[in-house]
Amino acid sequence: MIMELVEKSQLHDAEKNEFLEKLKSKEAELEEAQKEVSRMRRRMMVERMKSRRVVESDEPSEGFIEFTKMRVIGLSEPERYKRPSRYVQKEFNRIKGELPEGYLEDLEQYGLVDSERDLTQEGVRFLRRLAEEME
Repeated sequence: MIMELVEKSQLHDAEKNEFLEKLKSKEAELEEAQKEVSRMRRRMMVERMKSRRVVESDEPSEGFIEFTKMRVIGLSEPERYKRPSRYVQKEFNRIKGELPEGYLEDLEQYGLVDSERDLTQEGVRFLRRLAEEME
């Protein structure tokens, strides 16, 4: 009889351990799901903010263009912006940490960079055009 109780006790311990393992697994899944929901909310908020912005003009202002020439293209050599797109992107990535936040927001507003602040194809063409104008 004692052996029977010992066996039942061990069975209960095994069931408890199994239950705790399942609980840990479900908690991890829940945490991942919550992180994903948080990321999606941030993305949605950014998209809402973008949609609320009213662009006064589809074309960048003369001041914006001059700033780009001096602070983006001027920080390196204009011929670097005449290379294939991936090199232009690499050059831009090298200096974008030195650029003001407001300027980066303007680039995004004009569609020259994406939400990750990587140059779009339009952004590459824009920088190439300005680099050519500087020569």
